[in-house]
Amino acid sequence: MARWWLCLGFCLFCAPSWGLVLENASWRVVVDPRTLAVEAAPAQGRPWVVSAPVAPARVNRVERRAGNASWQWGDYAVRMHLHAQVLDVTFTPVMPGELTWPRVPQTLNGLLLPLKEGHYVRAGDRAWREALAAEHAQLSTTEDLSLPALGAENGQHSLSWLFPVAFDNTLHFDVGEAGVGWHVNHRFTALEPQRRYHVRVVLSDHDLLAPGKAWRQWLLGQARFVSLEEKIHANPAAKRLIGASHLYLWGGDWAQALTPLIAAGLPRLWLGLPQWTQGTHAPATVAQAVAAGYLIAPYDSYDTALPPGNARPTWLTAQLGEQAWRTCAVVREDGSRQPGFGGEGVYTHTGCVRPLMEARVAGLLAQAPFNSWFLDVAATGMLFNNHDPAQLTTQRQDADHRLAAMGWLGQAKGLVVGSEVGGAVVDETALFAHGMQTSGFGWNDPHMRQQRNSPYYLGRWWPEQAPEVFFKPAQLKARYRQLYFNPASRLPLFQAAYHDSVITTDHWTLDGLKFPEVQTTRALLGQLYNVPPLLNLAAGNAAARMGWLRANDAFFRPLHLRLHNQALVDFRWLNEHGTVQQATYADGTRIVANFTREPWDGQPGQSAFAYAEQGAEPIRWQVPLVQPAG
Repeated sequence: MARWWLCLGFCLFCAPSWGLVLENASWRVVVDPRTLAVEAAPAQGRPWVVSAPVAPARVNRVERRAGNASWQWGDYAVRMHLHAQVLDVTFTPVMPGELTWPRVPQTLNGLLLPLKEGHYVRAGDRAWREALAAEHAQLSTTEDLSLPALGAENGQHSLSWLFPVAFDNTLHFDVGEAGVGWHVNHRFTALEPQRRYHVRVVLSDHDLLAPGKAWRQWLLGQARFVSLEEKIHANPAAKRLIGASHLYLWGGDWAQALTPLIAAGLPRLWLGLPQWTQGTHAPATVAQAVAAGYLIAPYDSYDTALPPGNARPTWLTAQLGEQAWRTCAVVREDGSRQPGFGGEGVYTHTGCVRPLMEARVAGLLAQAPFNSWFLDVAATGMLFNNHDPAQLTTQRQDADHRLAAMGWLGQAKGLVVGSEVGGAVVDETALFAHGMQTSGFGWNDPHMRQQRNSPYYLGRWWPEQAPEVFFKPAQLKARYRQLYFNPASRLPLFQAAYHDSVITTDHWTLDGLKFPEVQTTRALLGQLYNVPPLLNLAAGNAAARMGWLRANDAFFRPLHLRLHNQALVDFRWLNEHGTVQQATYADGTRIVANFTREPWDGQPGQSAFAYAEQGAEPIRWQVPLVQPAG
């Protein structure tokens, strides 16, 4: 027995007498049924630890035939199916409980992590090691990861772990001297105790986009991938999104910012109004924006209900009435009500507040001719198990309710619907999403959130006409630059899955001019991934910010008209430091971004080139060095 454990710690292939072997032309997989340990060896290449051992359980009813193995492992029925380059693993429980699988040991392989758009995490990167041990130590596979997947590469191959059952999963990182490891806990809840837990493991040739591509293939195989063209066919008004830059217009006099936009020769724009009263008080200006060819939407949300008589009257979306506050709250397993955003009020059950949404939307449309709608939170992947006896709801059902709400806005009202972030589990009906490219960070950092004299302070939510938090330039700590704005650690994993399905961009609190020191990097990343620029505008600063907008729009718009219906099929670093990058789209278009200050292969520093046709003169774009105006 001692020899058995010694072998298990290093290589399952040293003990084929006790392991189950699944094998085909692509790879050989060896499984220990007692500990669920799995190792896999490609036909040519180094072996992978798919999962290290977990605590052993009693095994019986073992069966193996033609690429399949199944057995009873404690209270779970386990099945593994090897086909081509895919290993499907399913667990079916007999009762509620928690399961840890896979458990991937610490390695020095590069981690392909879809944290928002995506990151390449080098095991030796000090900033990432600290982050994975602290603020990212525990992640939801629906809310924190944009795709319920992650991958690794070892220089020869890439391996991806997909979680088609994305709900009730928590990803934990294990950081140590040997590198970065991780494991996933899946909870079989009392609300859905017999649901199967499914993990798909995919082997591929070396590919930095492997988990994004694998997730896309899974969706296509399940007929669950909805292309942008299909969404436009269902709602032709969505054509206006193609090539459109995204702007938020602030202040009661926002109409003063509209005329310069039209005069600037910007034919395609999405315009967001932070308060719907901006539009209902100026319906003629809304109509003017629509007539100019733009999309214009109010900000709306139904996720937090405040109690009657609350002290936040300007938080319009949360004034859902006493009945919603009393009867629509999400109830936790212990019977308590789930506190709402910022700890105020309660988070609501989407199905319960749906009639309120339909009534509010109809009322607002009667006052102003909006042709788009921004439904905040709906696409963040924040999902709840609701234990209210009157409306028991699983996370899966919560996702369905959110999809249906966005679908109703598009189908019943003809509105072009977008939401926040754009997580994979709720992307079938959303057309656009804000927050995938750059989103909130440093939530517990007092220099960013509290200390007004700090150069890192993001700003007050004041004045109302142009809140500092949206317009005040802020510095970045070196740690955050390394984590979130180092181009060599960024990957377009979400774009590899959804570029031709959902249009994504930055979060409205972190527009393209928020951080001057990474303004160039962010602009180049956006053009490389062919995603629209996002900017906040107020009447007093529209002219000062117009140069940045026009320059970005001029490069993005013609390319997006060409590429909006094309998958992102290849991504690679063109120099050893990863600071010159190339993205290739399905029609052969290549976009090259040089993030350095030095020329590269005839391309100036800090510039992007698009090679749209074989042999054609490339489209050149150099990042404008525009200083933000408050």
